[in-house]
Amino acid sequence: MSKRTVFTTITALPVGITRETVLETLHNHFEMIDLNPLVIERHPIKAPRKASPEEFHSIWYHVVDKINYFPGYTGRTEFDVCFHDLNNGLQTHVYAPLGLDIKDKWTLGGTLPHEPKEPVEIGLGVPKDGLWLRE
Repeated sequence: MSKRTVFTTITALPVGITRETVLETLHNHFEMIDLNPLVIERHPIKAPRKASPEEFHSIWYHVVDKINYFPGYTGRTEFDVCFHDLNNGLQTHVYAPLGLDIKDKWTLGGTLPHEPKEPVEIGLGVPKDGLWLRE
């Protein structure tokens, strides 16, 4: 049975962090992969056959996670993920085992003190000042 779940998280970023620093981090794919403490291996790969035409020219990685099922029993799960850098963020698509697709998008928003205020989407509860990350 197919089920789609969508959620949005807004995270206020610390004062003093620059737009450039956030985008450098989002566009550093190894750094983004390594934020997951379960990762024990990752390496670039060519686009797999299952890649959609839209994702074919994205940057692809094969990732291995270590899973602890319960004390004394561990395993590994392997999956492919594509990264697509955006001007203001990053899109990823994880092709996890058992047909689980996880699509994620991080976008940088907000304004710094010297920048003009921009209209923001209502209903998200974004901070009025400073930068924020939308996932």
